Amino acid sequence: GFEYQGEDVSLGIWLDESPRRNDITWISAPGFYRDDDGERPEAVALFLGTAEERGIDELYLCPAAHKHAGYSRNSQEISTSLKLDKWRTENSQRISKSRKLDDWRTENRHAFPDQRSGMSKVERRTPKRLYHTLIGRLGNQLFQWASTVGIASKNGMEPCVRGGNLALFFEGVGPECTATTPEHSVSEGPKYATHNKFIFDRDAELLGYLQAWKYFEPDVHLRLKFKPVIQAKAAAFLQDFDSKTTVGIHVRHTHQSEVSYLRFPPNAFFENVMARFRVKYPRAQFVIASDDPTWSANQAFFQGSDVRVITEKHDPAVDMAILTRCEHMVMTVGTFGWWAAFLGAYARGGEVVYYDAEFVME
Repeated sequence: GFEYQGEDVSLGIWLDESPRRNDITWISAPGFYRDDDGERPEAVALFLGTAEERGIDELYLCPAAHKHAGYSRNSQEISTSLKLDKWRTENSQRISKSRKLDDWRTENRHAFPDQRSGMSKVERRTPKRLYHTLIGRLGNQLFQWASTVGIASKNGMEPCVRGGNLALFFEGVGPECTATTPEHSVSEGPKYATHNKFIFDRDAELLGYLQAWKYFEPDVHLRLKFKPVIQAKAAAFLQDFDSKTTVGIHVRHTHQSEVSYLRFPPNAFFENVMARFRVKYPRAQFVIASDDPTWSANQAFFQGSDVRVITEKHDPAVDMAILTRCEHMVMTVGTFGWWAAFLGAYARGGEVVYYDAEFVME
């Protein structure tokens, strides 16, 4: 046999210098098969026999060898002293690999560009969509948005959220979905704040308040950012307390009387938690946000130079943004205070205190 001197050497030219040149008759130039990795071949090898015998689907003729031999691609057959059976044995692994590659290419042909037109013909299957219409106020809407996005992600679906007003206050919630709602719908059931393992195999509308953090994606608090105008108003409100340790307190006083499943904390809750922070942080500054600021301002436990009740007429999102900028957070009842803590003190590693008898359990 003879040894080929390198992949960039023209075989046809090199054979002229070989003592075996008279043993080779060029009766066809099916030429060279090359595995392309980028623009240059990784390897070039001489193949014998038909394309079917070689187990390959593409032939590339080495231009220099073709020109030197003076034959066209399909002119004749090659005859050499090397036996085809020997070549098959020596290259059986390569043939098997090539055939497996052909099978894979056939199965995945939709993912390859059309070489003839130069246009990519990638077939994309439209993902399933999970639809939800936001209901309730700010805290409820945040739970529904974050839960819908998380449930959709776990099911390989695209979230389709509409309604509500989150886009007025937050970056990252995306544009409102305008697609047609499907007929198939699924409800979370009659109980609030429960976690269900939703599994979907088609487009569906998801109903409910979805008040369970277990639905969330891990980075949801990073995706939800107040719009700059909201952040600016919150920063302006707190600028006089820059040297203090700020403790936000959310007081949901009015709405708790409208439902039967919530308990409002007793006075002792506020007295004890504020005394604790005053001992731990001598320069503590309490910032009170409430749905009933008049009631809050008249409470004895909220009297003092280190307490500031928000009485300004803000959008609820501004009050929430103020609370999220506080270093620590105290919750009473409701989803508003929960989100203020989750996006603020909790996300930054501050202290969060909650009322553990909030719900009336059956």
